[in-house]
Amino acid sequence: MCLSGEPPLKAVSTNTNAGQSSASSQFICKYHLKDLPPYVVIIQSVSGGDASRINPVAVSRVVSKLVGDNNVVEIKSAGHNKVSVSFKNYEKANSLIDLEALKAHNLKASIPAFRILRSGVIKNVSLDISEDTIQNDFSSTAKIISVRAKSPPLAYLYVRFFSVMPYIPRVLMCFACLRFGHISLIVKVLHVALSVNRHEKNRGHEKIEDCPRHQLPPSCCNCGQEHFPSSNKCPVYARQR
Repeated sequence: MCLSGEPPLKAVSTNTNAGQSSASSQFICKYHLKDLPPYVVIIQSVSGGDASRINPVAVSRVVSKLVGDNNVVEIKSAGHNKVSVSFKNYEKANSLIDLEALKAHNLKASIPAFRILRSGVIKNVSLDISEDTIQNDFSSTAKIISVRAKSPPLAYLYVRFFSVMPYIPRVLMCFACLRFGHISLIVKVLHVALSVNRHEKNRGHEKIEDCPRHQLPPSCCNCGQEHFPSSNKCPVYARQR
């Protein structure tokens, strides 16, 4: 993810396709011609909360009337009070974001930032150069904070070029259920010993000696192979990255 070579003086993260550091929260994400399908749009209730649960079938009925069935690839649940709508055409996906008719159904649409925004990391930038100066003076093969699809391979500052490598965030792992994609704060189950067998993963043990697999090799509850669930050799972990 980072430029190899001399030890870094300063690491600078560059977002591609928003404004300054706070612009990603203000920027309305939309797809571009160069983005790759499927073009996913997330539908949510305007009011939010548990009382505003939305059903994929109900959303499908509304969306098909507004944009037509021929433009939609798939409609499915995308988590708590969210429905994912996949489009064939990026313009149709963008048009759903602007439709005032959604408000009549107490719905709002947005494009997930991770499908539009990209982050890159450069190193060897002197500490005496402020982030605002870097932001204003950098040039690139693609306009910084505006590139979609992928990060620019190079960025320039004062005639010197820097390689921009993709930023890959750390894989989230829950240490309560040992699954990926969330943390233990939102899981209401007992803490599970890392060596518990997949068929016993919800039983839990107050003492690790009580586990019938205590003397046996660890068994991953995600893939069933003999390693800890947190191992970077786990194929499920590799897919999450």
